[in-house]
Amino acid sequence: MIKNIKGIIAIAIVAVVLVVALLLLLLFPSKDADSSSELSSEPVKVFEVDKSTVTAIDVKNQNGEISLVKEGNDFKLKGKDSLPQNISKISSVVSEVVKIEATQSVNKAPEDLSIYGLSEPKATITVSQNDGASHTILLGDEALNGGIYLKKGDSDEVFLVDAYDFYCYEYTNLDLYTTSTDTKATNENVKYVKLINGNKTVYELEVLSDEEIKKNEGTYQSIYEMVAPVKCATDTETVSKVINAISGFTFEKVVADEFDNKLLEEYGLLTPNIVFTYKYTVEETETDSTTGETKVISTESFKETIKIGKEKENGKYYAMFEGRDLIYSVSSSYVSAFNDVTTDQMCASLVYITNINTVKNITVEGYNKTYSFDLLNSDAEDTEDMIVKYNGKEYPQDTFRKLYQVIIGTTQNGLSDNRTGSLEATITFNKTDGKKDVISFYKIDDRNMFVKINGEGIYSVNKTSVEKIFSSCEKYINGEKITV
Repeated sequence: MIKNIKGIIAIAIVAVVLVVALLLLLLFPSKDADSSSELSSEPVKVFEVDKSTVTAIDVKNQNGEISLVKEGNDFKLKGKDSLPQNISKISSVVSEVVKIEATQSVNKAPEDLSIYGLSEPKATITVSQNDGASHTILLGDEALNGGIYLKKGDSDEVFLVDAYDFYCYEYTNLDLYTTSTDTKATNENVKYVKLINGNKTVYELEVLSDEEIKKNEGTYQSIYEMVAPVKCATDTETVSKVINAISGFTFEKVVADEFDNKLLEEYGLLTPNIVFTYKYTVEETETDSTTGETKVISTESFKETIKIGKEKENGKYYAMFEGRDLIYSVSSSYVSAFNDVTTDQMCASLVYITNINTVKNITVEGYNKTYSFDLLNSDAEDTEDMIVKYNGKEYPQDTFRKLYQVIIGTTQNGLSDNRTGSLEATITFNKTDGKKDVISFYKIDDRNMFVKINGEGIYSVNKTSVEKIFSSCEKYINGEKITV
């Protein structure tokens, strides 16, 4: 019995030793009888040249090529001076090849380089110096325990290097361009937007004048006016999505830096689905150290255009930035901000809006009734100073503010071509600056009305919302509760 137990233990020990040996062979492959492997806690120097003497670096790998040349003190992509390059990534590529250190020497004299993937290297790096010298580095397979096998072209010794140290293993020229638009456009300085989206509608937005923006303070109205395909105030939320997408626009990666019309057509960029152009102004300011006053000392205007073509894959789209000979991929999140826009969405939901502080009289006429409200001190800084009068009699100003919300709270149902009905009602806003706006409502049918502002209109509205204005005016002068 005891002999049997000892036999089992002996077999178990042999099995453990065999498993450990097998793991070591898998982690550190070497089939050569005369091979050697040196483990070291210190980095093993493989290759080093003075960076200042390097004139060119060329890489060929499984994904493509990298070709860098030295210009002055910097390295740049060969023949691509006019294109925006990622200097940080290029510097990383240069740094990783001018000084190479390994985690260990794996085999000083291997008989079979294919064990390490070096008979047909995954990447070949050539470093050229100003004295005519040229050095070749070969990168092979990735090791099971991490790292990449490497050898110099003029040496047999195989090393293991950290995989994180070699962008050259996978990078190509396309990875070394910047994916930023480098735009200086912000949510605050974009003055004009022209958007042609998937339904081929042309939208044009222009920022309002400083005077108009000031008048609209407190109304939550967008600072942009749509001038095409129709002229109207714009919806703040929809326009903000468009402007945010412009100012934050980033490409994901470059997919081509050489192309012809055939490729542009294939990617949908000869006749793009979406084209958006935006103009913006950048001001340089300085602050007087004595007075603290800030003034503009220079102004520069910019115009930029981005085109978006066909869907590439997995929600990615082909895109181009006008003026750059690069084709990018871009996320669908940016595409939807432009492509999903409709005219109804772009237009403000409220038919008309103006700050009560700019109004001195409101007259509501229709259905054989007239309500005329005089607003005194409406532009006072303290809102409590406003006085409301109807037929010479003073009425509560706090309740009038609720009535005002009803008057300007009419929302549009969408664009309408039916503009031939009879005039049913008008609301006239007489302004503190001597100007006036007239809102006119025309009958379409028993449920809908067409609305015009100062003689121009595009929307239909519910008849009930107009009737509510009249009933609310009646409630106000009778001291009854008004529901907004």
